[in-house]
Amino acid sequence: TIVLITHDTHVADQAQRKAYAALLLRAAGPRQAFTTCLSGAAATLEVGGTKIYENNGFENAPSIEGAYTFTISGVDENGGSRSRLERIDPATGAREVVLEYPEQERQVFQLMGAAGTRLVYLCIDYEQRQYFTVDLSSPGASLEHWQDNLLGPAHDNVTTYCTIQGDYFCTYDANTNRLGYQNLLTGETREFDAPALAEGERLFGLVHFFDDRFALTLDDAQNNVAWALLDTESGQLTGMRYLPTQENAHMIVADLGNQLICRVRDGEMPLKGQEQENLVGELGYYSVYTVLTKEEFLQGSDGEEIPFPGA
Repeated sequence: TIVLITHDTHVADQAQRKAYAALLLRAAGPRQAFTTCLSGAAATLEVGGTKIYENNGFENAPSIEGAYTFTISGVDENGGSRSRLERIDPATGAREVVLEYPEQERQVFQLMGAAGTRLVYLCIDYEQRQYFTVDLSSPGASLEHWQDNLLGPAHDNVTTYCTIQGDYFCTYDANTNRLGYQNLLTGETREFDAPALAEGERLFGLVHFFDDRFALTLDDAQNNVAWALLDTESGQLTGMRYLPTQENAHMIVADLGNQLICRVRDGEMPLKGQEQENLVGELGYYSVYTVLTKEEFLQGSDGEEIPFPGA
């Protein structure tokens, strides 16, 4: 299933995004498609000023038992922030409230992914970051006692780094130069020494691509952020590197078995329906994708862009 969630309220733009989802489907082969456009009215809380955050859109919409989650935030009549997590069923379009977010001052909870029935959150405060999980299969699941289910160490992204991609939680300790990962579904864990880097390069952590493929995130000698493909058996680099640029982000957003959907770049175009919405001169934004086989990705192929309709 390919899911494209947008909070855009302009009908013409919604039609373009649905048309683009259809193009992705044709490029990826026969698959089920589900697109939904959630307008401000459809996403209303009990109070006004609501907004759907796009960090849980096409690239990060955690799926729990076939339904997709997204965060809605708003402002109450006293000016306070209100947030909750909702789940939408792609088969029926039905929505339900999953979690209510507690009021927070120092801390911010950010939904980062899901594994099985567990949601993976990142708690951010002024000094450090901490991952934790919420198991939706547990009675009375909530965010109130989040410290009972911590995932990995507290980290500062200076000496300790933690990331989550799909079912894998990855860590890097700069003090010990040790890398590690945990499969949140199977419980498989591994820890090993980071390989030697070239002079002037700096390591920022481990990321999971797909299957058993991992890469190092590093700052190369030219101050470019790069992903260096890793042979997990030997713990050594393969020599293949990916350099994310504005022209090609090399960002994997969907694993379709033997194929990948990758975000290539972002674009902009004049917003449709400007006159009707009194938004003359405003721009609409979109992302461009490509479909690659996993072998093509590992060989460094850029693939062919799937053009965005009307761009």
